[in-house]
Formats: sequence, structure tokens, C-alpha cells
Amino acid sequence: STRVQLVPRKLTKVISPNTGGVVVTNGTAQVSFQPNSFIDASGNTYNGNVNVFAYWMDPSKESTFLEMPGNLTGRDLNGKEVVLQTLGMMAVELEDPAGNPLNIAQGKTAELKIPIPASLDSKAKTTIPMWYYDATKGGWIEEGFSTRDGQFYIAKVAHFTYWNWDFS
Repeated sequence: STRVQLVPRKLTKVISPNTGGVVVTNGTAQVSFQPNSFIDASGNTYNGNVNVFAYWMDPSKESTFLEMPGNLTGRDLNGKEVVLQTLGMMAVELEDPAGNPLNIAQGKTAELKIPIPASLDSKAKTTIPMWYYDATKGGWIEEGFSTRDGQFYIAKVAHFTYWNWDFS
């Protein structure tokens, strides 16, 4: 039998596109946005309020493995299928007040920051590959890396979906 648990989808914060800002979610995870870095689904600059929905999935909790999309397999930078071990995931969605999807403008990035659970500290190296979820491409796709800063991992991303901090 398959068990699935839905991720809570609640409005985390409303931010102004002119100033950007920091959105803190559960478990001290956060996402930071640069000013003037949002586009609508057509790729046009977006200047209205941005609704940010953000949720961190704690890799030390069993519920994460029910909440995450797909399973822990992905394609690395060489296109090779690999089995992953997660040190955390984050779901971020951006919408205008009418519920239309928004994203990050080309050439801009947002910064993700997640806590490293004490129980996984020994596995948390200086850098870790980043993976995003893409159901049409077959799951987790490697893109970029994250750097450890104390008890956190920090990464810059150029688009939003589920992001996963994993080694294979």
C-alpha cells in the first residue's frame, strides 16, 4: 500500500517586489528575494504583491518521506540515475494575489537557507549537491550546490519547485 501525506500549504508571507525580503518558514528555514526579481508566467516583469508559500521538510522526521514528491532517485549532472540521501527539502511557491504563478526573473536568484538537524550533522559536508523536482523529466534533477554555514546550508536558486539537499 502507498501512503501519502500532503504538505501544508499556507501563505507564509506577502512581500513587495520592489524591496524583496526574507521569508522565514518552519524550522528556521528561510528564503530571501532580491528587489525587482519577479516575473509572471509569460516572462514579464511583475510589480504587484508576491504571495510566498514556503515549507521546509525536516530530513530527520519520517513524515518528510511521505510529504516529498516522488522517491529519492534522480538524475545527476551526467544524466545518470542515482539514489539520493536527503539532508532536507524545501517547497516554495510564488503567486500573485489572484493565484497566478510567479517565478524568479532570468539573471536573478533567490537564496534558500535550511537548518542542519543535529542528528545528521556528521553527514553534512562543506558542500552538497542541489536537486529540483521535475515530474516530466523523471524526478529529482541535479542543479547547483549548497554551502554549509554553521548549522545551515545556503543555496542560490534561479527557479522554484521543490528543492532537495542530497548526496548520492
